[in-house]
Amino acid sequence: MPVHNADIAVSFEEISDLLEIRGDNPFRIRAYRNAARSTFDFANLPYGVGQVRRGWLERDNVLNQ
Repeated sequence: MPVHNADIAVSFEEISDLLEIRGDNPFRIRAYRNAARSTFDFANLPYGVGQVRRGWLERDNVLNQ
């Protein structure tokens, strides 16, 4: 069964929650939360980054903003 980016993002978010409960380093907690957000956002891109680098698409088509 393939692992999707959204699944990995959920795992990162759960790890950050456990670290927060444990009272771990706040910078480490933020790093896991940022990783979760980045992984989830990357899964929602309509086109691959490689296509932009090759010049097939405009950058505006890649970012969901």
